[in-house]
Formats: sequence, C-alpha cells, structure tokens
Amino acid sequence: MREFAEINRASVDDYLDVCFSAYKGMGRVDEKRTEYLRNNVLADIDDAYDSRFFGLYENSQMIAAMKIVDLSMNIFGKLQQATGLMSMAIRPEFVNGEVVSQMISYFESFVKDSDSNIALLFPGSVEVSKKYGYGNGTRMEEYNIPIQDLPAADDISKLRFLTKEDLWNTLKYHENFARHNHTALMKCIQEIRDMQNDADILRISYVDNGHIRGYISYKFVVDEEGQCLSRHIAVDEMVYESRDILKCLLGYLKIYAKDADHVTLDTEEENFTELLNIKEDADAPRELIVSDMRGVMGKVLSPMKFVAHTKYRKLPLANIIVEIEISDEMAGMDKAMKLRFSEDRVNGCSRWSVAQADVTADVKLQCTGAAATSLMLGTVRLPSLIRSGQAKISDSQYTLLLDKLFYSGDECDAEPEQLNS
Repeated sequence: MREFAEINRASVDDYLDVCFSAYKGMGRVDEKRTEYLRNNVLADIDDAYDSRFFGLYENSQMIAAMKIVDLSMNIFGKLQQATGLMSMAIRPEFVNGEVVSQMISYFESFVKDSDSNIALLFPGSVEVSKKYGYGNGTRMEEYNIPIQDLPAADDISKLRFLTKEDLWNTLKYHENFARHNHTALMKCIQEIRDMQNDADILRISYVDNGHIRGYISYKFVVDEEGQCLSRHIAVDEMVYESRDILKCLLGYLKIYAKDADHVTLDTEEENFTELLNIKEDADAPRELIVSDMRGVMGKVLSPMKFVAHTKYRKLPLANIIVEIEISDEMAGMDKAMKLRFSEDRVNGCSRWSVAQADVTADVKLQCTGAAATSLMLGTVRLPSLIRSGQAKISDSQYTLLLDKLFYSGDECDAEPEQLNS
C-alpha cells in the first residue's frame, strides 16, 4: 500500500536518501551538491514560509519525494497565486509511469486544496510534462549562440557588477519587473537564498542615473568532450526594460570571446535574433533556437475559473463565441466550455467570459490539455498547435482571429517604475 506524508526534520534523512539515489542514477551527485541540498532542505523546513516537502511511502519506505512551493505569478498584468512542483525524485528501482502519475495527481490535489488554479512544473521535475496535460507556461525559447554573434557593446559606461550589497535593490527591481510582465514569477525564498550564496553566478547591471534598468545573471560552464575541454557562458536570468538595454548587456559578454565558445540563454523577446550580429552563410544557415520547451511548464486546472479570474484582460475587438473541447490527460476524459468574447467599446478592447452551455458557438476548438493551457496563458500560437496536431478547428477561417485573441492580448499597461540601485 502506498501513501503520502509530509516530510519534517524527523524524516529529512529519508528524503535526502531518495534524492541522492535519484541523482546518482543521473550522475548528478557530489559532496558539494549533497551539502547544498541538505542545508537548503533544513532551512526550508525550519522557515516553513513558501515550501513544503512530501514523500510517497510503500511499506514504510519512502520511494519518492517532492518539493512544492507557493508562488506569485503575473497573469496578464496582475499577480495571482500559483503552485509549483520545484523538484521530484524517485528511487531508480521504482521509476515507472504509475509512480509519476501518483506524484502528479497528489501535487494537483494539493494545488486545488490550496485554492490555487495554476500548477507549474519546473525544469527537471517531469520530463514528460505534456503527457500529463502541461503546456508552455511562458513564451521562452532556448538559444545557443556563438559568442562572436553577440551584438557589439559600443558603450559600456553604464554597466557595473552587482554584489551582495546590491541584493535588496536587485530584488526590488526584479519584483517591479515581475509585476509588469505576463507569466513572470516573483522570486521564492530558495531563489533569494541562492542569490546570497552562489559564488559562481555573476551579475552585470545597466544603471542609469543611479537606477537599475536591467541586469543579467550568468556563469561559466566547463564542457568536456573526450580529451577536449572548453567553456561556455550560461545565462541564468535576463531582466531588462528595453531591447537597447538587453543589447548592451549581451554585448558585454562578448569581452569573454577568448574564454568561452558560445552562450546559452532563454528569452521571450520577440524577434530576438535581430539583436544579434549574425553574418549568415547562405550555404550553411544556422539554427540558433535549441528548443521552445524550456522554462516552466504550466497547467490551468479549471479553465472556467481561470477565465473568471482574468476578466480584466484586454483583448482585440471581437464578438464571438468559441466552444472548446479539452482532453483531460490525467482523468482520461474530455471536458468542454464555451467562451464569449465581447466588445468593450468604452475601453477599446474585448473581454472574455464563460458563456452559457446552451448558446450556439460560432466555431469549435478541440485540443489537448497542454494546448488548452498554452492558449489560455497566451504562450503558443494557435496555428502552431493546429499544425502539430494538438488542436483542431471546425472552421479554418476563424484561425487567425482566434490566434489574435488568445495570443495578442494587451497583457500589461503599466510602465515599470524606476527603483534605486
């Protein structure tokens, strides 16, 4: 018989044993990581601020464990509660679909019981997230950029490194950024602790008139291929107010051209490659995008509740009723709802709401749970979902209109305020 129980100090050794067993199976355990994980788990258990740990037991043995964190997420310009599965570990001998399903089911029950409606999976927690109905939680794309293709830094006079003494102002700037950018997350205690203690991370900021206007966090990573050693720069975070500031920050990394081969980063920036200094070879075009499945994966547990909680969202002008049939991968059944998009002429936009079940729809969408979440959050284009077979539309003449409604909403109106650095 299997059952879940919350992990406390008395059971932390069992939790760590599960984690170390899982990490050994992936070749990821070392003395430094062991000590780091132990200290963080004990700190989270003692603080009991935003993190909780749960173990899955079989015959009194912990066979799997997970860390769940309460989060604040920007949803179309307003912060809403979200809950994240930050990590999950399973003893190698118990790794199978049944255990993973039990873990995800328990996590989603926890999310519902906490009165949250947005469940998030973080990188490394579940590799087959789409199987469980999780779609793109952000518009992030991963890039692998040869360092010579970075933009030139013509003027770096406003750049300076951030130190531990700048932590408070850095956090305040990030908070303001998160309040004004759709799908951005406020930092949790674990991330703040990492900022205080991770000596490998460097942060370069753009400061204008004493105010932080942007920063990037990065570190050097050693790559081993056979007998050859090389290094690349892994950008951990990019927070900025304009494309010009981002271009300047990226340009600074070019000074490491002798020390690193390439740069890896995740970004939601539209037309990002236009910022780069790429000289294309017509005979050998390069693909810089590695994946669009990086970053946080998300699931809207109740689409109707989500629409009701985001009535403030501004959408392009339209009057249309859309029926959406969603495949619930976890429940093994379909569920349906009807969305009404109504013009709000006073504010020059449309609003969405849940329509009565007996009204006649203009068009019908059929989609997977993962696709439904991506549409609701506005993180993936509808034509892309249709091409990949994740969505079907009853009348193709509505495709562009629905894509515009779901993807192109006016998510945030406010401008970021300047904060002292």
